[in-house]
Amino acid sequence: MGADQDFDLFLREWTEERIWRVDDFLDHRDQRYMAERRSAELTRLATAKGFSDDLTRIVEPFGSVLQYVTHLFYMASVNARSRVPET
Repeated sequence: MGADQDFDLFLREWTEERIWRVDDFLDHRDQRYMAERRSAELTRLATAKGFSDDLTRIVEPFGSVLQYVTHLFYMASVNARSRVPET
């Protein structure tokens, strides 16, 4: 497994564990706080694991880690709404 695959796995696992739909139970201010906390955590963990360059590359189109994490929360909400309930 190469470094890119290691980072992809790290990011996928982190996202699965730390990002979920929050718009149903957190107001906008609390959502922002959650995104700030998660972005600091992601930055800290990526740096500790030697993935800071990879993280910089992945968040570049979003402008910052905070905007990237905010996008992840948004997508979690969109994906949750688009799921069709099983019957």
